[in-house]
Amino acid sequence: MKYINVISKQNHNVIESKLDDNIIVKENSVVLIDANLEDVQKIERQGNDLIIHFKNGEILKISDFYNENNTADNSLVFKDDEAKLSWIQHLEDAQIIDKSIYYQSIDELEPLLYEHDAGFLIGTPWLFAGGVLAAGGLIAGLSSSNSKHETSTEDNTIAQPVAPTKYINDISGEIIYLSIDKISNDDTPSFVIQNLANGQTALLYVDGVKVDAIYDKASNTLTPKIPLAEGTHEISYIIVNQQGNVSSPSDKVVITIDVTAPIEPIITTNNASGLSGSSEANALITLDLGHGTTLTTTANSQGKWSFTPNPIADGETATLTATDEAGNVGSSITTDKADQVAPLAPSVELNNASGLGGTSEANAVITLDLGHGNTLTTTANSQGKWSFAPNPIADGETATLTATDAAGNIGAETTTEKADTVAPPAPSVEQNNAAGLVGTSEANAVITLDLGNGNTLTTTANSQGKWSFAPNPIADGETGKLTATDEAGNVGAETITDKADTVAPLAPSVELNNAASLSGTSEANTLITLDLGHGTTLTTTANSQGKWSFAPNPIAYGETGTLTATDAAGNVGAETITDKADTVAPLAPSVEQNNAASLSGTSEANAVITLDLG
Repeated sequence: MKYINVISKQNHNVIESKLDDNIIVKENSVVLIDANLEDVQKIERQGNDLIIHFKNGEILKISDFYNENNTADNSLVFKDDEAKLSWIQHLEDAQIIDKSIYYQSIDELEPLLYEHDAGFLIGTPWLFAGGVLAAGGLIAGLSSSNSKHETSTEDNTIAQPVAPTKYINDISGEIIYLSIDKISNDDTPSFVIQNLANGQTALLYVDGVKVDAIYDKASNTLTPKIPLAEGTHEISYIIVNQQGNVSSPSDKVVITIDVTAPIEPIITTNNASGLSGSSEANALITLDLGHGTTLTTTANSQGKWSFTPNPIADGETATLTATDEAGNVGSSITTDKADQVAPLAPSVELNNASGLGGTSEANAVITLDLGHGNTLTTTANSQGKWSFAPNPIADGETATLTATDAAGNIGAETTTEKADTVAPPAPSVEQNNAAGLVGTSEANAVITLDLGNGNTLTTTANSQGKWSFAPNPIADGETGKLTATDEAGNVGAETITDKADTVAPLAPSVELNNAASLSGTSEANTLITLDLGHGTTLTTTANSQGKWSFAPNPIAYGETGTLTATDAAGNVGAETITDKADTVAPLAPSVEQNNAASLSGTSEANAVITLDLG
């Protein structure tokens, strides 16, 4: 497309001024085309239209340049990059001009316009410089004679135009002042220029290059026909009158074009503390809560934005859009449902040497604050279980736990009990007999007895650490494994019991119960207990042959006592009640006969009489 001015020959006014590839001539006119004549390939008449073919393939159509009776009086002029004018000759009966294009160089258009004498143009070749251009080739035969203009006293200079101060954003309809340096989302802004006199038009320059533009006299605007590229541009313009005189360029003004919409906002937080995220720097963030309720905030220079507190109700969603500084509106994004409810404080179920563990909201981030700036985190699983292993809390110390849900809400703190990371000692066994399995351990520890083959039993030590299984669950002659688990869950070392002895010893047998002693036999090494009644008991221990004795006999004459045997395992056998003790010696025997027949006499009844012959 080329920039075309159509100037009425009758009233000298500019009828049309635009960038186009097709224009209609409605009255006798000068058609002024901004193009270098060297760029023309050929000119041809098609019916009443004049068709201009350019070397780059462009075609420009001037409709109704001719009429049916060939009385139309239209002129074709080319204006090159240096504003030099070339008036094309021999178009009256032209069909195809493709070898040589005849033209006259002119300094202004006024000689082609009607004056008081309509015959002014006839027979005045001295006004112009002449030449011929081989179509598609070089200019030849140029000469010049400017006597008319050298003697003219008319001043046709045009003052430098005033630089544009504002433009019309055709998207929003706003009038934007260039002094505020606002980025434009309209890439074909209409620049408001100064009022032009009749017969004047304006040409737009972008970054020093003339661009095709539409001049609207009614609004005094210049609008580029081809969208401006994104970025910053320098804008100026020149004024051209109907004589072809050109002003110097206006001062340059700067405009920045941005027609790219920002990306949709990114949401990083949507919880009780607020709704926040990121977007294009300095973008206006609009939050649509529905039902006609909207809120706005502005992203900072790093693109960070927030609404505090969160205006979205718990469990509800909303829509966010970003509008950049140029006014481009990006795609909307719908938030997830707002979560404004903080999780419950974590519960602690384990705080021992093996680890720190408990439950919280499913998938919550558990933060452990050990103090002095030391923190650790872990994540609860889908069942809410969490743990730190091994336990990072030092023995005897406490720490603080918080849960943060997926939305970033932080729940209340839990302060742990003092960590117990020291395992209890192995249980000690004090009794392992028929009566039971008994011993001591850490106070309140759980005592586990492993009988083998998957059989386990438990009991709990009392506040003094005493524990027992009664009766003894270990079979006679067998062993078991004992462990103690303290209240924190620490498991101590194992104790393997001796073989259980669950068989009580036999009742003691009494072999002697006189003044000399009380004695007898029992199971080897058993403890023999003599109960004399009235709370009086005496003990002795059988030797490795089972012999035992009390000497002198502690049982009073004519009295009895009760004997029991207790083996090394503590089993107590059945009782033996002694006969009445006989602790008085018989009288000396009396001799009544001492002859050949016999030695005889009397003594205590049933006494054993011993004769010592020396």
